[in-house]
Amino acid sequence: MTKEEAKNHQQRLGNAAGWYYATEAEKCCGVYPKLMRKWTNDPQDVYLECEVCGKRTGLFTMPWLAVRAWNEHHYRDQQLSLF
Repeated sequence: MTKEEAKNHQQRLGNAAGWYYATEAEKCCGVYPKLMRKWTNDPQDVYLECEVCGKRTGLFTMPWLAVRAWNEHHYRDQQLSLF
């Protein structure tokens, strides 16, 4: 998703953006990070991810822990695949 598309999408959501995005987290690429969940049986399955650049946190048990990690700039290491 481009930066402009993400901004427009979040603006269209208005107050409902708080259901899908971590509005209390610092913005990345001009937009709020999206609250994501792996939907596994593992209790640590919540994370935040920027829809523009793909930056994300590690896995946490609660959304507020993921927000704290995001605001403290603790991101998951990005892996680069050559193939």
